[in-house]
Amino acid sequence: SPVLGQFNKYYGRMWTFRDITERKRTEAALRQLSMAVEQSPVAVEITDLHGVITYVNKTFVESSGYAADEVLGKNSSILKSGYSSPTDYRQMWEAITIGGEWRGLFHNRKKNGELYWESAVIRPIEDQDGTISHFLALKEDITEKLAMEGQLRQSQKLEAIGQLAAGIAHEINTPIQYIGDNTRFMKES
Repeated sequence: SPVLGQFNKYYGRMWTFRDITERKRTEAALRQLSMAVEQSPVAVEITDLHGVITYVNKTFVESSGYAADEVLGKNSSILKSGYSSPTDYRQMWEAITIGGEWRGLFHNRKKNGELYWESAVIRPIEDQDGTISHFLALKEDITEKLAMEGQLRQSQKLEAIGQLAAGIAHEINTPIQYIGDNTRFMKES
């Protein structure tokens, strides 16, 4: 800023400098973390203390079918399908409101009505004073994984039935073959 004297006589300028290196470093780190969360392969959902959604990432949008602006400001119960028990939700809220972590499965409903399974980890976010300010949910759509596990179990059951049938056929075939061989021997004799 200019330094002016009496009668607006100009004496020069005063300069003030501030080192913003640390601020720039912090901004760069925040940009990196933000990009990591946004590009995460798991759905990221942040809610306030009442379960109102304040942030979702791209994976959440893809797995739920809701656009971010459709869920921001809404309660996370928007995804409820009615298949998860109230006891599960009560246990989850009890765990996270006292500062703990909750892990479990949700059977949720997409925007189009389709049901899907999510494996979730939910934990509190604390402010600098250690007070819980938000909740962070990291969720993975495991619908295909559960379907594949079901198909694998079914194929294992069918394989076991096939082995049992082969064993029974062998046990039946052995005496029949013995009788047949002896009958032929008797005829030939």
